[in-house]
Amino acid sequence: MWCGVVGRGVCGKPLNSSYANRESSEYKTELGRTLLNVARIVPGGLLVFFPSYTALESAVAAWKGDI
Repeated sequence: MWCGVVGRGVCGKPLNSSYANRESSEYKTELGRTLLNVARIVPGGLLVFFPSYTALESAVAAWKGDI
């Protein structure tokens, strides 16, 4: 088992979920790509923490194309 913080995404962009940055479409895209790539290689699944339910719901909506 590994536990840690991933500071950069698969394209090398920072994964900074500060209040000022978390609504950025670039951030959400990089986060989604990174989670997708990591999920493909981690056999037991992932546990991902978001700073709030609002941030989680906003990211999921962006990934679904709802916004």
